[in-house]
This record gives sequence, structure tokens and C-alpha cells, in this order.
Amino acid sequence: MAQTKISENIEYLTDVLTSYDGHEQRIKIRQQPRQYFSYDYSAMDQYQAQWLRGMSRIRQSDVWYIPIWNKGSYLREDFIANGKALYIDNDYYYNFDECEWIEIFVKDDFTQSGVNIVRQVHSYTDGIITLKKKIARPLNMKNTWIFPLKQVTTKTTDAIQYLYSNGDEECLNFELILHESKLHIPNKYRYDDWEDIEQFNRFHLPKFYNGKEVLLFTPQWVGDDSNNLLLEKKVELMDNTTGTFVYDTINTYSYDTHNMTFFLFGIKRITNMIHFFHRVQGRYKSFYCPTWANDFQVDLDIRPNSNYIYTRFHLLFKFYANNGRKKAIIIFTKKWESYILEIMSYTTEVIGNKTYGKLILTSNVPRAIPVDEVLMVSYFNLVRLDSDNLKLDFESNTAATTSLSMKEVDDLV
Repeated sequence: MAQTKISENIEYLTDVLTSYDGHEQRIKIRQQPRQYFSYDYSAMDQYQAQWLRGMSRIRQSDVWYIPIWNKGSYLREDFIANGKALYIDNDYYYNFDECEWIEIFVKDDFTQSGVNIVRQVHSYTDGIITLKKKIARPLNMKNTWIFPLKQVTTKTTDAIQYLYSNGDEECLNFELILHESKLHIPNKYRYDDWEDIEQFNRFHLPKFYNGKEVLLFTPQWVGDDSNNLLLEKKVELMDNTTGTFVYDTINTYSYDTHNMTFFLFGIKRITNMIHFFHRVQGRYKSFYCPTWANDFQVDLDIRPNSNYIYTRFHLLFKFYANNGRKKAIIIFTKKWESYILEIMSYTTEVIGNKTYGKLILTSNVPRAIPVDEVLMVSYFNLVRLDSDNLKLDFESNTAATTSLSMKEVDDLV
């Protein structure tokens, strides 16, 4: 039975209390996230089609064990027969947190024979899964896959697409059963991010800024609509619908909402993204994130120890000066450096018969940066996720895509 698409959803629950002036307070309602898995199946014979239709009709109270197909892991060395210790690749260790059972798939391409082995886990130590019962046969690291077995129930509704009389297509949706497991992997794999990732955080962004975490992932332009910006103003329309209308300007801020797509290639990036989502807990905690757009074009060299930036767009003050929020920018250079600076004000200056816009900064730029060395200057916004749900669409166990919507916020101090 073929699988064509795999998705994983992690979902918190946050109550957002927004005051009239735009400040937010957020309450975490769900202490432990709910987790869902969606698997597309194609049944191409009578037996498989009946199995799919049967799974859609099982009682909602029934609990099943299923392999988590998107969390397949590998042995890092061959397994000797009659042993209990499986030495797995450390990169995949996070996949087995709170996992009490595993399923081992072995496929021999030469003899076209395969075997499935289900075992209960005794304990987890550094890079080792110790089983309660021995495995009688040897396992070759080149043709062995290990999957966590998790307790699930099916979602309440399913839809089946008939391809022909004996063939079906269906997306089976499973919800993980929440229960306290006594089995945990070592804490360094549960909480710590992987840092030895090639080309990750290439601009050397700080992990924290003003006491808040910084999102270190870089978005990708997967399609024309992969990244976009929505703008919101705190304004109430006072309209009697018959004629005259006025606006009540609640504050002078504008609020950015950036939607970004992240391609997570490699198990370490996938694990880091899940760790980040658990730390911010959906919409609960705010963090800093660059817009990753060239918000200000630099047109004159930035001098050493200067506190200003010149741009040919000389009307900056007209659009930005009345925005009450003191925003920060981040300068990205072609040497893979980044500098975070806060904006004090916007003005203009005439240089050589040309009028330039001028950003006045609260501190000095630490070094001279020529124009041809500047990659872009982005806003550096304080944001929160605009959803309590993280959806990961898997291409394989080592490649996934996710989209994050990040809303600019004003946190109460």
C-alpha cells in the first residue's frame, strides 16, 4: 500500500488578550501540545481497499499502535544476533522521545525478502536503544530502518476517493494519545539544538536579543507566494452607514505579519525547528525575527563609528517618522556578518545636489561598510507566531517544509 504524502502537526492552545491600545497578554491554556499525523494511502487491490475502509470505521475509543513513518532512523553499526542493544545514529535520537515500542524493518533487495520486528524498549542511553527482549537475527546497518511505535486514535472524519471498484485513496489522520511515559531519551537530545549544521545561521545572528530568543532559520522562496507581508493599523472606523464617517486612531503603530516558508533539509534542521516551536509554545512567547527583505536600500558607504545610514529614498520621514514604535534594523553583509541597530529617527540631507533619506541610529555602526558589501538591511521585529499549530510536510524522513506566520506585537513590560 503506497504512501504519497506525510504531514505532522504539533498544536498548542493560547488565549490572546489584546488591550485597546494594542498591547497583548497571552495565557497558555494547553500545557502539553497535541500531535497529529496524516498519511496518504493508495490501495490498489481489494484487500488494501477493504483495510482502508475498515480503518475509517473503527470505534473512536480504540487505541492503535502505528509506526511514525516520517521518523525513520538508522543503525550506526551492524547488530549482532541475540543482542538487546541497538546503536543508532545520534542525529535521529530525538525521534524516540517517550517511545516505549519500536518496529524494525529489514528489506533484502537481493532476495526480495523482508521482515518486521516489534520490540519493547527497556531504556535509552547515549545513542543506544536497549530492548527488553533479544533479537535472534543479525541486522545490517545498510538495509535496516527503525521506526517509533506510538499509540494513536483516528480522527473523527475521513474521506475516501474511489479510483475504481477495487482501488481507494484516503488520507488517514491519527491523533497521538497523551500519556505520561517513563521512558525518555537523555535531556541533551530532548532540549538542546544542533549547532554543527552546515550553512545554518550563516550570518551569525545572536541566539537572544533584549532577553528574547531570535529565530535563526532563513526562509526560502519555494514559490511566488512563499513569503509575503500583511500590514495592520490600530484604527477603528466610526461609521453610521448613512453618510459621515471618521476614524479613531488608537495608536500610531503599524503591525507587520510576515508569512515565511522554510525548507528543512536534514534531520538536524527538522529537530531544531520542533525544539524552537516547543520553546515558544505556539502563540505564547514572543521572539525576534528579521524580515529577510531589503527594507532600506543603502546608497552611500557607511562610515566607521557613524550612527546614520543614507538611502536615495528621501521620503522615509513622511512614512516612518510618525510610527510610534522604536524599531530595530539588521544589516546583512556579503561577508556573512550581521549588525543589529535601533532606529532613533528619520530625516533628510542634501549631499552634492542630491537629497537622501537618513536613518539616525541610537548607536554607532561598529565598522565601515562599503555599499557594495551590503547585502540588505531588514527590519528586526519583535513577533509571535500567529498560529498555535506547527505543520511539517515531509518529503522524506530527512526533508520537510513548513510555513510560519509571524505577527508583530507590543508586549507589556
